[in-house]
Amino acid sequence: MLPLALLALAYSLAGPRRYDGRGRRGLSRQALVLCAPRPLTPRQLNGRIANASTVDGILQLHAAHGDALDDINLSTCWSRLFRVAKKADR
Repeated sequence: MLPLALLALAYSLAGPRRYDGRGRRGLSRQALVLCAPRPLTPRQLNGRIANASTVDGILQLHAAHGDALDDINLSTCWSRLFRVAKKADR
């Protein structure tokens, strides 16, 4: 169950409700996306790690998604950390 504050925020950002075609009123598509964000797939996560341009950015991704990292993501993370840190030393 979502916290009430998050649901209220979704309602306020999504605008008016709309009918779903079956005579029922529900949240707009935008509100549903705000309420239930999907986790990143390993491929999406790998892309974000590969495109990170700072050491802090890579470490933030690791901290946020560390439990979801697979072997390839972890390898990309270490490799990218090495390259970004090496470039920052120049």
